[in-house]
Amino acid sequence: SSATMSRPAIGKRKQQQKRRRKAKQRSRQPSRHSSGADAAAAASSATDKATAAVAALEYLQAWCRREEGGWKFSKVRQSYLLRAWPDPVKLPREAFGLLLSYLPTMHEGAIARTLEQATAVAAAAEEERKRLEACLDEAERAEDAAEADEAQLALLKIRLMRALKVSAALGPEEGEEGSEEEEGGDEDAGEESEEGEERRAES
Repeated sequence: SSATMSRPAIGKRKQQQKRRRKAKQRSRQPSRHSSGADAAAAASSATDKATAAVAALEYLQAWCRREEGGWKFSKVRQSYLLRAWPDPVKLPREAFGLLLSYLPTMHEGAIARTLEQATAVAAAAEEERKRLEACLDEAERAEDAAEADEAQLALLKIRLMRALKVSAALGPEEGEEGSEEEEGGDEDAGEESEEGEERRAES
């Protein structure tokens, strides 16, 4: 009789184990709700980045009109600008152009840190550019991989150009008056070059 009484207990235990296994499997698989939440979080992050970029541009535009009033220094905005300037997605061309005029007005500590940053960005971009160009020279490269590398290469060239411009904007001001026209011409050429690299990165 004891054996007969134990059978229901064994069956019940097996059912409990089966339910636990199913619960574990469900917990490991991403639910539709979690996938939707991840997508919403990604969309929110993209919106936040776009909002930050717009706010940074408005801050710089207000700085350009500071003599009219209405501009106030913001450590948050300046910190964003100093983090974002190498990236053309986070800081578009128009904002970067205004930033070049803004940078020399910062205090000495911020200028020194930004010069160090520009040197590091230029060195890293140049090293990665050489590596990618060597990969692109290989005849056996797959076409899709080569296209991806070309887009990455275009972004690296933008980072390098921006780093050099930041260094020039914060460097010694020798012969500043005599070279204003020449610097303007170089800046225009740099903007055209950056625009071309952005098109290559997007294609």
